[in-house]
Amino acid sequence: NLLGFVRSCQVEGRLPAGDGHRMALLAWTMVHGITKPGGTGRLPFPSNSEILKFAEFVVDHSLPTDRHLHELSAIHNLYPDPDRP
Repeated sequence: NLLGFVRSCQVEGRLPAGDGHRMALLAWTMVHGITKPGGTGRLPFPSNSEILKFAEFVVDHSLPTDRHLHELSAIHNLYPDPDRP
């Protein structure tokens, strides 16, 4: 299942450690956010290969990496959430 796959990737260091459920939900929404409109011709791409290129772009720019997590940490330090202890 997807959660098991995410956890395996986290153990292997391919995804950052953290809440596996949230990471799996991120992956699920990314896939469905592309396949639903892509399968009905609602994305502005003329072919399946162009949709796949776009999917690669989405994955490459959406999944957190150590660099992204470091940047987010810096932002959270600048703008702390008042509801967070």
